[in-house]
Amino acid sequence: MEWSQVKTIELIEMHRGSPCLWDPQQPEYKKNAMKNDSWATVSVTVVCTAIEARNKMESLMASFRRERQKSQMQKSGAGAEES
Repeated sequence: MEWSQVKTIELIEMHRGSPCLWDPQQPEYKKNAMKNDSWATVSVTVVCTAIEARNKMESLMASFRRERQKSQMQKSGAGAEES
């Protein structure tokens, strides 16, 4: 499935608006039925299947973690300025 930039941003905003999908402090975080309902709601808004939405979000989070790790390595690497 092709994800446009607008559709991807909409997915991120919907994910952010559903704390049961990402916040372990939420009581609903461990309830799979609640998570499935949230993914279904997200998928209807973004016009895809719940599995596609979940896979895309997992891919985006993995990319973010990888880029954040690269950034942190550059700051603490051999060429970093010492304060």
